Amino acid sequence: MQDSQRTPSERDALFAILADPRRRRLLDVLETRDPGARMALSELADRLAAAEGSTSGERRHDVAAALHHVHLPKLDDAGLVEYDPTERVVEATELSDGRSDPGTDVLLTED
Repeated sequence: MQDSQRTPSERDALFAILADPRRRRLLDVLETRDPGARMALSELADRLAAAEGSTSGERRHDVAAALHHVHLPKLDDAGLVEYDPTERVVEATELSDGRSDPGTDVLLTED
C-alpha cells in the first residue's frame, strides 16, 4: 500500500515501527539480499549484533530473542517482512525497500 493510500493513523503506526534503529538496520541487512531470498534468524542476529558492536554469544542470543519475540512480528504485521517463526526465517517484502511507500523511504535510510 502506498503512503498516499494510508490513513493518518496507519502512517503513524508505520512511523512508530520504523522509529526503532534496530528495525531499520534489520531492513537494511535484508535489502542487501536477492529479492525473495530468505535469511535464518541466527544469521540475522549475528549480523545485527556485529553491527551493534558485539559478537559475544550471549549478546547474539539476546538479539535473536528480541528479533523473534518483538521486532520481526511487528515488521511482519506491518507487511515489511515475511517472518516464519516456526522455521525461524525472514525475507523482505516489496514494501521494505521504501520505493512502494515514498512517504516512508526516508525512515528506511540509516542515519
